[in-house]
Order: sequence, then structure tokens, then C-alpha cells
Amino acid sequence: MQYNNERDEIEFNHMENKEKLLLLDNAGVSAGRKDILKNLNLDVYRGDVIGIYGLNGSGKSLLAELLAGRLQPVRGSYLPSEGVTAAVVSSAEQLKMLEEERHNDDSEFMGGKTDPGRSVHDIFVQNAGACFSEGEEARLSGMFGIAHIIDRGIKFLSTGEFRKIMMVNALLLKPDILVLDDPYTGLDLGTRRNLEIILKQLASQIPSLIVISGRFEDLRQSGRFLFLDRMMLAEYGSIEDIKAELKNRAPVLSHDTEIDAVGGAFRTDAGSTPLIEMHNVNMSYYDTKVLTGIDWTVKPGEHWQVSGPNGSGKSSLLSLVTGDSPKAYGQNISLFGRKRGSGETVWEIKQKIGYVSGSLQQLHRTRQNVLSVVVSGFFDTVGLYDRPDAVQIEKARGWCHEFGMNDYLDKSFSGLSEGLKRAVLIIRAIVKRPEILILDEPCQGLDDYNSEFVLSVANNVIKRDHSTLIYVSHDPDYIMKEINNRLELVAHPGGGYTGNIG
Repeated sequence: MQYNNERDEIEFNHMENKEKLLLLDNAGVSAGRKDILKNLNLDVYRGDVIGIYGLNGSGKSLLAELLAGRLQPVRGSYLPSEGVTAAVVSSAEQLKMLEEERHNDDSEFMGGKTDPGRSVHDIFVQNAGACFSEGEEARLSGMFGIAHIIDRGIKFLSTGEFRKIMMVNALLLKPDILVLDDPYTGLDLGTRRNLEIILKQLASQIPSLIVISGRFEDLRQSGRFLFLDRMMLAEYGSIEDIKAELKNRAPVLSHDTEIDAVGGAFRTDAGSTPLIEMHNVNMSYYDTKVLTGIDWTVKPGEHWQVSGPNGSGKSSLLSLVTGDSPKAYGQNISLFGRKRGSGETVWEIKQKIGYVSGSLQQLHRTRQNVLSVVVSGFFDTVGLYDRPDAVQIEKARGWCHEFGMNDYLDKSFSGLSEGLKRAVLIIRAIVKRPEILILDEPCQGLDDYNSEFVLSVANNVIKRDHSTLIYVSHDPDYIMKEINNRLELVAHPGGGYTGNIG
């Protein structure tokens, strides 16, 4: 930060009098021979609440690991003051925990039973070690509202529940610096508001709090603002200053290209047979009710938005549609005019459905080019392993042209921004002309600008009438106003969640 006037000089002197907890001095992080982060300079003081904004692909997660001491710089210095400790809460840490759980899962050897795995309490004890205190576990569990799941296996937690236990897990270490990497990602409105209240409390209880995010909304409570840009950190006076800096850099693509002859509107010859029919559908896992009395009919040409809080059964509902759940059998469910269990195969169902989600994107680690990824949609594979024919290649080019992606056909998929990757996967899902296109939390994990881009692609699907769109999201910032049909999952008095049609 540069100090150019008397007020800045006063602020500088004030910072000099505060206790410094951490210094990054020209720190750099590399992968192979490629710099990912470089010349990072940051002083962290006691009492700081720091908000760091970064676009997808800017290295936010690596920065979080570096600030928490999980990653050492290849050049420059990471210098915590004596006795200072740091902890991080991130999706990367969550994935590590779940991967360990999957590795140790003995369900296949338990004669049809499910291995419950480690409980939340087990995780707390294992992680905190000598710092563990039952009293502190009880206090923090009460603060975050997770006392009722303390004995539950972590594999059975919802997104919101997992985020909360990760927070408690970090706080049990009593860190001097708590680093939160995209803390609100995947959380419903109610959980986000509760977490905001908790973070206000934590800001006065933790010596220093650092929030890193690609969404400006997540940084409102910060007192200092930094922008991770072009591999380096720069400090700004406010969020508005960072927005002004970004104004002319937002990724913009045209979605007004004319429809290519290869890909016309899909619904022109659609009949009136409902694509999805559910009547009094119920779903439970063991003794826990998930869905109760679901009545839902989706007709050709309709578009639907499905919403509900974390743990309300949105993923379970989708699994009944995509054919991934055996719990559809024996229930009053029909897909594409055929009752489930009447002889149809899962692959026949999947051929009529396109599906895009953040988790699907994580599976696509291919270095193949964009055109190959789009063509793979004809084969429903993660990457292209079959030899496509000329017609399939031409159709894929046509869809890419329609969505303004011509300039990206030969570019490596892995080198794209997260928003462009998500857009390519939407086109991949469309190439086979599915009757239903499901976008499951398509903006989850994306920054403000990439989210806006993905929603414009989704609007293109509606405008061009390619498929019946089922858009699943609980994020109030990403409601699609163009969709008139809404299914909201709400708590049922008898347990589980039911659907309100609006």
C-alpha cells in the first residue's frame, strides 16, 4: 500500500503500533517451473479482518494454504511471529477429509450394511489432539448449531453442515490467524446469514481473520481489502475500488450469435407426454426421512427452478430423475412416459438427460481441447475416448458457434477459467439434444464474473428452447427470473422435506 497523504500516514503509524502476527515478504509459489504466485507482500496484525478478492484461477486456494502455513514459499519468506499459529477452512481441506473417508470405507465388506465411518466428534478429537477440550467442543458446537450431529458420520453431512464442522474443527486448534477460503460457497441463504453472524462474533474473538473469496458479497465485514491479481497482492481502500479496477477486465463473450443450421430449437416436435411425473414420492435413508409426499410434474417446454436449504434433499430428488437412485423403484414415478421399473435401463434414461454440476467439472481434469470435450457429450464420457464421426464433429462445432465459443475450440479445457469450463460442459450436455438439461448449482465455486457468464449461457438455453431446463440453486444471488415454474423443498411436519409448487 502506498501512503500519499496525511491520513494515510496516520494509518501507517497506527499499523506500526499494532502487534504483527505474520509477514509475507516477496513470497512466491510455483508448480514445476511455472510461477503461480509471486512477490506476495502482506503484513497481518492483531485485530485485522482482511478480505482478499480473486477471480477463478487466480491462486486463491494456494494463497489460503500459504497464509495458513500449510504451503511453504519457493522464494521469499513466510514469517509468523513467535508462537503464532494459523488454521484454514477450505474446500481443499474438505476434499482431503472426504477422500480419506472414502479410502477407509469398509461398506463393501459389511454384508449390505453401510460403514458409518468417523463421526464428527472423532474428527474433532483427532484433529485437535492435545488442544481438544470437551467444554470447548460443546461451546463451539452450540455456537454453530451442530450439537445434534456430533455423533453422525461425516459422510452423511450436508454441504452446510460440513462447512460448519470444518469451522469448528479449525477453531478447536485456537489459532491466532483463521483463514477462510470461500466460506459461503454452497450454503443456502439461512445458513449464510447464520454464518455471517458467527463471523462477526469470531472477528472479536480471534486475533486475526482472513476471508478469501471470488464474491464481493462475502467480504462485506472486512476492514482491509486486497486484490489477488496477476499472481500478486495489492491493497485497496474499498471493495468499490477493486470493482473499478476490474470493470474493463470482466470476461465477456457474445451470446447473440445466430443459431447455426446444425442446432435448431429442440422443442418444435415435442409431444405433450410429461417428462417427469412424481406422485406422493417418499425417500428415506435408514430411519431418516429425506423426501415426503413429493408431487411434481414437468411437461415438455417448461423450465423449472428447484430450491431448498442445505440438507433438504435436492440431490436426492435429482437422483430419482437421473436414474442414479434405486429408491425410485416401487414408487409412482414416470420418466419420459414410462413408469420406473417397467424395463427401462439407466442408460436409456441418461441418454435423454444432460447434467452439469460443480462436482462433474472436478472430474473433468482432461487436457483435451474444448472441441473434444464437447464431442464427448455424445458418448457420456469424461473425456473423448471413442472416435467420433464427421457428423458428430460438425454438430459439436455448430453448438460451440451458437454459444459464441468459436475462439476456444482448440484451447486446452484445463487452461480455461472455471466459468468457461462450466459453459463448455453445458454445451457438452446439449450436443446430444437431451429432453431435459439439469444444471445443479452451476454457479457454485465461481466468482462474480464467471457466475454471470454461466447464467447468460443458461438463459441462452431458455431463449433458444433447446431443452427443458431444470435449474437447481439455493443461492438468492443467482435466481433465474426467466424461469416461471418453481419447486421449493420445505420442511414437512411429518419429517423430511416436501415440495411447494410456485
